[in-house]
This record gives sequence, C-alpha cells and structure tokens, in this order.
Amino acid sequence: MRVRPERARDLGGDMQMQMKALRKVSRAEASLQRAWEAAAPDELVHRCTLAGIRAGKVIVHVPDAPTRYIAQQWLRSGGLGELSALAKLPIRGVQFQLVAAR
Repeated sequence: MRVRPERARDLGGDMQMQMKALRKVSRAEASLQRAWEAAAPDELVHRCTLAGIRAGKVIVHVPDAPTRYIAQQWLRSGGLGELSALAKLPIRGVQFQLVAAR
C-alpha cells in the first residue's frame, strides 16, 4: 500500500523566505539613503525625498519642477555614477515624482 506524506501545515519556510527578501530590500534602501545624503548637493538633500528603489530605478519625490531640473542636471553630470558607486547597487535610472512639499 502506498503511504502519502503528511501535508505541510506550517508556514515557516514561506515566512523565512519573505523575511530574507524584506531584509535585502531594507539594506538596499538604507545604503541608498546614506549614499544620497553623502553624494547629493545639500539643496537636493533638503528638498528631495527618496521613496525607494524598484527594479533598479530610484524613485525620488520632488516638490517642484525647478528642483527636478536641478536634480536631473546633477545626475547627468556624474551624480548617478557616484550614487551607484556609494550605494553599491546597480541603478538603471531615476524616476522623479512631483509631490507637494511638506
């Protein structure tokens, strides 16, 4: 007679896998935040907010269009490479989102 194995009823393995993924994301965002504060000009650090990173794209919240323009110019002039090197993350690009200033 064939004996079927008991069904797995615990979620331990799934929970451990999700916790590893969360730790990895947290470390990546923390290193990105430190790199942004170290590399970006003071004006951008005070006016822009990092929202996170998704699929290699950094999401930055900016309060207005002139600030976005300044940030884009800084990134094009070598800021993106410096940010990527300091954060030790592969960054494909930066996506800006206009949000109201707090």
